[in-house]
Amino acid sequence: MNILLLFLGISFLILGMQFFRGKWLRLLAGNFWGDEQGKINSAGAIKAGKLLGPAVIVCGFSLTCLIFDGSSFWQILGIGLLTISG
Repeated sequence: MNILLLFLGISFLILGMQFFRGKWLRLLAGNFWGDEQGKINSAGAIKAGKLLGPAVIVCGFSLTCLIFDGSSFWQILGIGLLTISG
């Protein structure tokens, strides 16, 4: 179980950093295959990446800290941020 949490935590950290940098915005738009149906790098998508990136980073950090600490504080923090960002 700890290996799964570590993998998810690192994945969330990487996704959050890429969203904040303005990369991988196709994942936010649901365009996985790179179809050229519209401009994904519009101002709205970049703004969404800037808003969602820090929340995903904190969720990834809370998942990795949950492995080492085991406190319920990290669970509440992660669930709360996922709820707010959703």
